[in-house]
Amino acid sequence: MAQPPDDHEAADRAREHVIAHLFDVELTRLAYARPRSAEDEQRAAAAVRELARRAAARPAPPPEPATEQPARPWIGRRRPRPEPAPRIPTRRRRPARRDASPPGPRRALALTAAGGLLLSTVAALSAAAAPAPEPPPASSLQLLYRDATAAERDLRDRMLAAGLPVTIGPRILAAGAEGDRGERVAAYRHVRAGTADDARNEVCVLLVDVETVGTSSCIARSVFLTEGMRAVLEGPTSRWSVRWGPTGEAEVLVIGGGEDGPSAPDAPPAPL
Repeated sequence: MAQPPDDHEAADRAREHVIAHLFDVELTRLAYARPRSAEDEQRAAAAVRELARRAAARPAPPPEPATEQPARPWIGRRRPRPEPAPRIPTRRRRPARRDASPPGPRRALALTAAGGLLLSTVAALSAAAAPAPEPPPASSLQLLYRDATAAERDLRDRMLAAGLPVTIGPRILAAGAEGDRGERVAAYRHVRAGTADDARNEVCVLLVDVETVGTSSCIARSVFLTEGMRAVLEGPTSRWSVRWGPTGEAEVLVIGGGEDGPSAPDAPPAPL
């Protein structure tokens, strides 16, 4: 059954609010991603509108200075002969007599200025030869914007069916060994527009297997960008320790229920 017009307007306002709080790289990925549903097409259109609005808001570059037109060459016509300059009689000067006295104030000032210019030139060359600073490392949240695998798309459908508010993602951080219950650690983002009390912009992780979807552990995105996330996820037979962000890859350890100590899970699947 179609939603009333008020519900459509509320959904559009919520979508526009979410799009307005994304980075340019996030908007670009949403705008050029392959849509898989009508909701994906509406998000892509909203991302294109937000990118156009930001481009229009940026100040225009200053105009380039006008260049002078070169003089027309003398082709096919005679060049006028310049008039000879009048000769001015000159008087031969006597060579200046060298003075053994110490340099005067003007000469000392000139030497000081020349020395200062030399020092500033050496300092500028040294600064130019110094290596440029390295760019800051990329945020760990870039993982959520790679292309999803088929398993990740199926997991998104399961999470939405379970009532989880998945806005971006999920992406697999780590997977259990073959032969287990298919346990995997997944990450996603939850963004919801609203007032200061009910608005959400969170980064979440949870443990899933072939049968169940676990409980999510979430923190605010602003906290993730500065401190990262530390969480312990409970499974049917094991516990998973997750250390993720603010930069680099996630560190996941499986704490077994037997005598074995902590072990590293398998690497996440490669994107298709």
